[in-house]
Amino acid sequence: MHLSIVVPVYRSAGCLSELAKRVREEVGPYFHSYELLLVNDGSPDQSWEVITRLVNEYDFVTGINLRRNVGQDSAIMAGLNVAAGDVIVIMDDDLQHSPSDVATLHQVLQGSF
Repeated sequence: MHLSIVVPVYRSAGCLSELAKRVREEVGPYFHSYELLLVNDGSPDQSWEVITRLVNEYDFVTGINLRRNVGQDSAIMAGLNVAAGDVIVIMDDDLQHSPSDVATLHQVLQGSF
């Protein structure tokens, strides 16, 4: 089962590295195939630069750079249009949603919850 995690990004340069690290640590053990789609929604900070670095650092990270700020819902739709997963999760960029919750989702999908 391939998992896609779509994350709209706005003013989040400071927390994206931690997000990618935690996805690797907390999602990787449960899904043999997964991707993290970081959708930069015209963020005025250094978010795109951080995303670019993460794309080079982690093979599961994909960056999508929108030309301008179009809002969270449109950024999510942009990510959904690229997502290749059998299962797609939408998360906030500030770790308000914990990547560890994806393990619970995996258990439910496997019927072992």
